[in-house]
Amino acid sequence: MRLLVTGGAGAHDGGFRSAGLVSHDSADCTRPDANQRRPLIFPVNLQPVTTYEPDWWSMLRALDEPIEPPNIRLESMLRPVDEQAAPGQYVLVESEAVAQLEQLAPPPGEGDGLEVPRDFDYAAARARFARLVERLSEVYGCPCDPGHPQDSACFGSIRVPAEATRTRTKRTRIPLSVAVLVSNFGALATYKPSIQGDQVAPVHPDDRQRIEEALTGLGYLVVPDHVLATPYDGPNRWVFGGIANATWFTRFFDYL
Repeated sequence: MRLLVTGGAGAHDGGFRSAGLVSHDSADCTRPDANQRRPLIFPVNLQPVTTYEPDWWSMLRALDEPIEPPNIRLESMLRPVDEQAAPGQYVLVESEAVAQLEQLAPPPGEGDGLEVPRDFDYAAARARFARLVERLSEVYGCPCDPGHPQDSACFGSIRVPAEATRTRTKRTRIPLSVAVLVSNFGALATYKPSIQGDQVAPVHPDDRQRIEEALTGLGYLVVPDHVLATPYDGPNRWVFGGIANATWFTRFFDYL
């Protein structure tokens, strides 16, 4: 790339020409009158600006710690009702079931590695989530209701009400609420509109900007939709059993 600069002729011209900074491939390069101004062409090497996207796959796989399937002895939890009166029927031995479940529970203060990381800092996650609720409520000028799913890799969800968003269904223009989701793992976050019948609507750019600024301002990592929609192929596929459509969203934001 070359930079066009205007300058006078005279003593400076010789310096530029000897340095090879004057273009010789233009019809206007004949020597002008002393008082005439002419363009001087400077070669300028500009490096392209590159925006680097995080290596999401390395990041997600690093968070997805391999967990061994639980060793549940089902036969020890069942007792025959009556082999003669009701062959093949069993009842659950509650004490044995409770004992096995207690063995599967992680040590106090640690996560199980599936729903919650083993080194999860609950107090820090709760404090940051509370600030996110406050920030979204301020941004939208109305209360945004939080929730905490159980048996899930999602730490919490925040509902931005439909009357406050600009997200609409495509055909009927029905206002939609937007759910902001925060994972238990790695400060991952995402957001999605509510579903209205069979109509799928993208989040409006204005809502997208507001939500992402609130999330990134508190240190959350907004995972792109196309990454979360990719089929899950991590080390804990046994968790999903026969669920054929499990995705990375399922792994880090859904019920397990």
